[in-house]
Amino acid sequence: LRMNLSTNLGINNSDLKESARIRQTSPILTSLFKAPLLMPYAFDVDGNQLVRLDNIEALGVSNPAAVINNFTANSTNNRFLTSVNLEGDITSHLKLNSIIGVNFNSFTESIFMPNHGMETYYRDEAFNAMKSLKNQLFALYNDNFMTYSPDLGNQHQLFTSAGIRINSNTYEEDWGIAKNSHENDEYRSLQDGTAYLREMGGENARWNRLTTYLNTKYIYRDNYLFYGTLSADASSRTGSEAEDLLRVFNVPFGLFYSAGFAWRLSGESFLENAQIIDNLAWRISYGVAGNDDIGNLSVMDYYRLTRYRETSGMIPSVVSNKSLKYETTSQWNTGIDLSLLAGRLQATVDLFEMTTRDMLVYESLPSYIGTHFLPVNAGTVRNRGMEFFLSSYLRYSGRFKWNAGVNMAVVNNSLLEIAGGQVITPFEGGEFISREGEPLLAFYGYQFKGTFTGAAEAATHGLRNERGVPYGAGDAIFEDISGPEGTPDGIINEFDKVLLGSPIPRYYGGFQNNLSLGRWSLNALFQFVAGNKVFNYVRYQNEKMTDLSNQSAHVLNRWQYDGHETMVPRAAWADPVGNADFSTRWIEDGSYLRLKNLTLSYNVPERIWMFRNAGIFITATNLVTWSNYLGYDPEYSYSYNTTEMGLDYGLTPVSRNIMLGVKIGL
Repeated sequence: LRMNLSTNLGINNSDLKESARIRQTSPILTSLFKAPLLMPYAFDVDGNQLVRLDNIEALGVSNPAAVINNFTANSTNNRFLTSVNLEGDITSHLKLNSIIGVNFNSFTESIFMPNHGMETYYRDEAFNAMKSLKNQLFALYNDNFMTYSPDLGNQHQLFTSAGIRINSNTYEEDWGIAKNSHENDEYRSLQDGTAYLREMGGENARWNRLTTYLNTKYIYRDNYLFYGTLSADASSRTGSEAEDLLRVFNVPFGLFYSAGFAWRLSGESFLENAQIIDNLAWRISYGVAGNDDIGNLSVMDYYRLTRYRETSGMIPSVVSNKSLKYETTSQWNTGIDLSLLAGRLQATVDLFEMTTRDMLVYESLPSYIGTHFLPVNAGTVRNRGMEFFLSSYLRYSGRFKWNAGVNMAVVNNSLLEIAGGQVITPFEGGEFISREGEPLLAFYGYQFKGTFTGAAEAATHGLRNERGVPYGAGDAIFEDISGPEGTPDGIINEFDKVLLGSPIPRYYGGFQNNLSLGRWSLNALFQFVAGNKVFNYVRYQNEKMTDLSNQSAHVLNRWQYDGHETMVPRAAWADPVGNADFSTRWIEDGSYLRLKNLTLSYNVPERIWMFRNAGIFITATNLVTWSNYLGYDPEYSYSYNTTEMGLDYGLTPVSRNIMLGVKIGL
């Protein structure tokens, strides 16, 4: 009997700054919107600069210095992980294992949005605000399984395992928002805000999983590999009325499986004389897996508190779907592994196809229902592609050595089926569309063709927007594609919106070079992404010319007189005609090539004092980026949520770092 114990404790404290689309507290957006002629500090009546930061001026844009110095936010994350593994030998071929694990994760965040120097918040309802959030997760994991590996001789190997896995999770979240404490910004707790503006909420959730499984692997003559898996999964997130699932004591179980075969051709007699081939293997596999990330409460009926006049009560919170079930993904993969010339050249090629069925989709409900959406299994999406890896020792003799490698993936995403044929998903500044036969969550808007050079040209086209306002001199030209009858009708509305590109990259990968000369070495890592589109929200905000906020120098090219030929429409207060509407004007190519890491190092040739070896190195990160993207950084991730891919809301770009270090060994 053997026991292994593993314990990890992590504590992280962070000071935070707002980043992205909240204009009042975003350092990047406020810095761009603030007039560059204004000073961040206040002045006395005699014109002397004071230490105190200036308040907002007539244009109503937050003071960027106040955003940095007065806006405060901090978070604390405590995580404790521990597991115990018991392994016992029943016989020399039969073993019993039991793993028990605990995961406790606690997260706390506090935010204060000040009054001085800042715009008002919540649609001018609050001059300052306090926010607090606390959540914690407690997860218990237990896996009990037996493994069997009999002695079948030199040519046969068999490995089998079977077990049962239990996962129990408890999650709690509490949050509060207080608004309008004292204007001097000295009172910053939730109880200091105005009582009738205070908001509170939270969630208590629990979900459990039960899995029984069987794995087996058989190897013949070290040349043929067969393997297979079978599992039955039960989850509290699936509905009691879910169809096409196995039921045990009226509990729905999803059946998932996989099988694969590998053939090492280099071990066959017909290749025994091919001395340059070290290894050549062919692989093929197929499997079906389930995903229960469909919401903890989507299949449950529950109520929520609401206020009505001077009292409060409970109302139905959702329209539940008790037939909700797993998203299932089937995947086949085939590939070749090749090694030549004593490992000096290695290559791997894989072809794959992944099809996700019963995809979670939120269907819109009529307003009289009282709930906006209903979660349903109503979508199928497919990803096809290829992955390629090549590594080679270009020179491996003498004092000079050179090793290089490249990896690349090509992915083609397509939505095969969705309820209603298409789903439009709005986001801040535009819309996505998920349409059958097209990539999932593609940008959806107008085709921007330029601007009208004068009133005569605008009158010739005779275009109006969806509110009936005519386009005139200097206004944007949007392509009139269709109308209710299927033909252009002179009105720019939803019938004229088209797919503007996908935020999902078509190609991505990288290549690496490792060079050494004696005790010197140079390592360079490049990464690239190509074939994806990006919505440049920052440029949209800084070039739309619809209010008095500062704009970029590019708007100096805006239309200004009759006959002026330009691709920048005229400035128009509140944009009554919609020149800044979501269109190809704001969509850019997100492709880039970046020198991600460059390291130069030197190993000291002799023993130094008590140290057996030593070396010095200098490392540069994010050194150079080649891209046509006009934003700050083409490599960003606003959110892990797939419905917010490709949206550049102005996150702080990745920094360029240079580090000098010393390595020593005793």
